[in-house]
Amino acid sequence: STLLALMDGLDSRGQVILIGATNRIDSLDAALRRPGRFDRELQFALPAAAAREQILRIHTSAWQPPLPPPLLSELATRTHGFCGADLKALCAEAALRRLRAEFPQAFEEEERYVIDVSSVAVVRQDFLAALAVLTPASHRSVGLAAAPLPPHLEPLLAHTLQQALAAVGRIFPPLGSAGAARSAFRGTGAGLCVDVGTVSYPAVCRPRLLLHGAAGNGQTPLAAALLHALEHCHLYSLDLASLAAAGHATAAEACARLLAEACRTPPAVVMLPNADGWLSCCDATLFATLCSMLDALPAGCPLLFLGTSHTPLDHMEGEAADRMHALFPGDQLPLAHPPAAARELLFSRLVADARSPPVPTSHPTAPPPRTLRKAPPPPPAAP
Repeated sequence: STLLALMDGLDSRGQVILIGATNRIDSLDAALRRPGRFDRELQFALPAAAAREQILRIHTSAWQPPLPPPLLSELATRTHGFCGADLKALCAEAALRRLRAEFPQAFEEEERYVIDVSSVAVVRQDFLAALAVLTPASHRSVGLAAAPLPPHLEPLLAHTLQQALAAVGRIFPPLGSAGAARSAFRGTGAGLCVDVGTVSYPAVCRPRLLLHGAAGNGQTPLAAALLHALEHCHLYSLDLASLAAAGHATAAEACARLLAEACRTPPAVVMLPNADGWLSCCDATLFATLCSMLDALPAGCPLLFLGTSHTPLDHMEGEAADRMHALFPGDQLPLAHPPAAARELLFSRLVADARSPPVPTSHPTAPPPRTLRKAPPPPPAAP
């Protein structure tokens, strides 16, 4: 209350600017976000692949020799879900692993040594080892993480993924690129609209898409791949674990706050994984809250409601079917079993890889550690 009173008492002379920062926007009191207080909000989404490559290039700009561009592109592709701090930690971990490999005595002994850092060359294996032990901050949450389609599943799910991307592209224009998504908006709160004379028509109408099929038809990797294609949008998850971990009194309150926050940060994607299990566990209050907030969205609001179900819609009966159709009344993409040609391609690739000779390692034996010169003792302290 003291902070609010002081903020309301500031004169509008343009000489005092109050700036705040948080990584838990959902825990802020709504009174702080009213006009006249923190009335301008900038939300920074996770960097896309091109931005991650630029961040990695900045963090490694002083390295000698510099990292080759193909390696930077590969690392940018592998580090989906990494923020700037995660990428900095990745570079530091890779450099420490190279130092430990070449100068192990500097880490195992208490003596002080003189190390020529310019002679240390970080290689691809160091980054791969660092990726194996680092977990980005976005993947530590309980929600579904975005990730590209795994290579071993491409023969089975690549065609279905293209169908899903085409379905999303028809109902959600921000699927294109980050720049295209931003240029489609007029103003900060306006939706996707088409101006015809003096009339503004919404280009979207509460887009929703459900991926449904029998269990094991690739719902989880397909949803993660769709979120990866939409990584320039703000992602939110409505899974029960996220609602329980939000710290609110009830799951309905957590759901309402999450949807309200998604509406403030367009374009956004709200994910409902395992919708059939979610609907079987939620109570009437939570379901009514979700339906009422989805129906209350403006017609042109650039918010995609995406869900997955491990039960085909035609196998649902009674209240479960009614609830599912209430949440996803329009676009639905059934997921069938992969065809025989796709399964044959998967196993032929697997057999060919199993028959191929093992790939020789680049360093069959570890190189001997370098001889280090001990550092001179520090000068005596001044009396």
